[in-house]
Amino acid sequence: MRRAVLLAAAVALVLGGAASTILLLGFSYLESPVPGVEVKYYRLPAAQKLRLVVEDPRGRRYPATLSIYVWMPNGSLVDLGRFLGRGCVEVDAQGFVRVLDEWRKHLVEQGDDPGLVKPSILLLGVVHGSDGVYGVFKAVPIDIEKVLRGLSIEVRIYEELSSENLLAPLDRVEGLARSNPGSVVTTTGLFSGMGIEDFCSAACVHGACRYYCFVWRLRESASVLDQGVPLAAAYIHGNASGRANSVTLVERMAGDTSFGVSAAIRGSSGARYAVIGFSMVLRGRDRVWLRCEATFFGSRDFEGDAILALGIKMDLLLARYGLMYCYKTELGAPWRCVDAGAEAVIVTARPVVRGNTVVPWSECDDEPRNGVGVAEKVFRYVEERWRMRVIDGDRAVYLDTPRITEGAKLAVVVAPLLDGEAVPPAIAGVPVEPVLVVCYAPLHAPRLQGAQIRAGYFYSPMELSYGGDLYCLAVLYTDILIVGSR
Repeated sequence: MRRAVLLAAAVALVLGGAASTILLLGFSYLESPVPGVEVKYYRLPAAQKLRLVVEDPRGRRYPATLSIYVWMPNGSLVDLGRFLGRGCVEVDAQGFVRVLDEWRKHLVEQGDDPGLVKPSILLLGVVHGSDGVYGVFKAVPIDIEKVLRGLSIEVRIYEELSSENLLAPLDRVEGLARSNPGSVVTTTGLFSGMGIEDFCSAACVHGACRYYCFVWRLRESASVLDQGVPLAAAYIHGNASGRANSVTLVERMAGDTSFGVSAAIRGSSGARYAVIGFSMVLRGRDRVWLRCEATFFGSRDFEGDAILALGIKMDLLLARYGLMYCYKTELGAPWRCVDAGAEAVIVTARPVVRGNTVVPWSECDDEPRNGVGVAEKVFRYVEERWRMRVIDGDRAVYLDTPRITEGAKLAVVVAPLLDGEAVPPAIAGVPVEPVLVVCYAPLHAPRLQGAQIRAGYFYSPMELSYGGDLYCLAVLYTDILIVGSR
């Protein structure tokens, strides 16, 4: 949802006994780029601000800490700081504007329109409730052009607290420092831009208080740039020699296209998996970002077994964040922090865009079991860790996005191109929508000799929460087995 509201205000000024009326006109733009998030761009007469609000759907604000990160074009993850507020955090926009300016320069250098490409900010929050602390995770696309025109920005997050996003119950909080005395780290720079509040919650016994906060901190990250990744793939095997006529793969992106962010969050209530927003949104209702088709012919491009892939170039990021319990016994004293035992593993992927076009990629691997090649690496990962849904093929197989995404979200699998062992299989892929992908594979009519196709495609082993619902991730990676007499 996106709308612009014209705001007008009249201010009466009395100067030297004379009254002057000044009409101030400005625009406020309201967007809902991610479920449970509203973003407002507006002009302030004072300094530009980044304002973050965390509240429940009824408008009750939560006391929270927020850690802000931006994934830059060179693959680095910039830490914009940790902030503390009673439901509202105001951030000096200078650092935020600086990183967006770097993003704009990169897009211009690539021949892209900065008004059409929206990178995101990653917000990791902790809500301090009366019964414990809860996690809040959002990846929010930002309009670079509006911010660089001097507009302030307010990101309003609506979060319903439940046992599902409980990180640590209250009865665990007090024992955290005592359970790990050797791992306590003292710091004076826990929060950026300290305001009136100096702590999140307090636990007092006989007049002696311990003031504490929970915050997220980056533990490690790894990125891969300009990496080819399959959107569609076909593993053709069995009695394929001379019988596989061709395999055609098609991919098309048009209109507003979003690339999701998948997260695995482990807290006291166990692990949960979620799509927390978007790493990038490509805008343009009538724009075609990608239109590509590849046909691989049997006996010309491959003989016998092969993995055939069509995809795009992408930047990939794997980041691991840890929850820290920070406390002090006197206000104004340094913070002492200890690992709180919860963590978030976040997988992010975005397209490589040059000249306002997503860069395509393809691969034909006619030695699909030698351990070499991107298509083989990704396909084998999915084959071993995801589930396959078998379909009837007879003399040909045809699969497309509408067929495989009933109750699911189309995804691209990136984990094996990062560190597949460090990523839970449920979040090995990130959703991409709306995208049309097609796989069509007919047998060679003159050489059928009783041969037929058995085929299947893959989907994630567990569901991810997204926008209040649960979805599997599905990929158009097709297993095509040719059976029958030679």
